[in-house]
Amino acid sequence: MEKRTVLWYMTFWEFAIKYMFRMNINIVIVSMMKHSIPKTNVTIIHECLRNIESLKSSNTFAQKSSVDLNDNKFEWNEYQQNLILGAFFTLHVFVQIPGGVLAQRYGTKTVFGFTNGVAAMLSFVIPASAKFNYKALVVVRVVQGLIAGGAWPAMHTMTANWIPVHEKSRFVSAYFGNSML
Repeated sequence: MEKRTVLWYMTFWEFAIKYMFRMNINIVIVSMMKHSIPKTNVTIIHECLRNIESLKSSNTFAQKSSVDLNDNKFEWNEYQQNLILGAFFTLHVFVQIPGGVLAQRYGTKTVFGFTNGVAAMLSFVIPASAKFNYKALVVVRVVQGLIAGGAWPAMHTMTANWIPVHEKSRFVSAYFGNSML
């Protein structure tokens, strides 16, 4: 397999991963939130019957099975949710020009690898920061977006310097890795 073909596949999957960094919180925030469901007569009767059954049996498994599913969920209001969702993009745009300059100075592999590597490491911090405070989660997402912003210009630098003119349009199709997921 030709080296540029391997580079195409690597670029494709790197952009797919970069897209996941950008969009992951937008998808999972729905299941992170505590949703209140209005109680009807049927749900009240169901809860009463469940409580009676758990009182009748002394089995600890039956008592543990009645745990509320919203215990580990967050009660963020709409403003806080919007801060979290938009945090990634606040400084992301300002790194475009510096990212290209850094790629020209230090090389595309270094800048592209660093931006995706650090953004991946910051993904591991997201659950702990969310449990700590929503503001900590916003800070992590802002830093993640700031660092990940250098990936696009780094790839343009590499495409301009390494890919022959007659193959550039085919190689740039690897950028659509972010659209495939």
